[in-house]
Amino acid sequence: MDNQIISTIGVTEPVTLVEVKNYLRITNDRDDDYINSIIPNARIRAERYLNSDIVSKQRREYFAEISEAINLRYAPIASVDTVVIDGETMTVDTDYTVEGLDNPLFKLEQTIAEKVEITYTTSGIDASLVKPGVLALVAELYHSRTEKVTTNWRSFLSPFKVFGYHGVR
Repeated sequence: MDNQIISTIGVTEPVTLVEVKNYLRITNDRDDDYINSIIPNARIRAERYLNSDIVSKQRREYFAEISEAINLRYAPIASVDTVVIDGETMTVDTDYTVEGLDNPLFKLEQTIAEKVEITYTTSGIDASLVKPGVLALVAELYHSRTEKVTTNWRSFLSPFKVFGYHGVR
């Protein structure tokens, strides 16, 4: 299985420079460029940890073989856009079905398929829910260049983590 981001739709980071500086209690602008550069890095790390997109994206997943129902890797899913099996485009409800809300279970009508490519769009989760975790992660990345500070950012994000993506989540 391989996952690729095709495009990121309307990126608005979950935290702003002003929010980060307030969180870190920084009053000067010496590190503004550095802080701005680590905000997207923190968001991407948080998305990988959560198995959910914070900002909406179109993604493509490749599977060498599918022999059972699967959950797509990143949530929340807004739509499954295309399914191609061994170069042939499939039709929803005829060749495959998608069940569930936000984290759909993808099922093929045939029992086994090879060279499966699924393109889907995620809607992004409510950024206000993960803002404390992203702020803590930005703080850890900011401080890690000079000292080791562990903010335990994962504890802020763990209530929103989607576990596993094959089979049931």
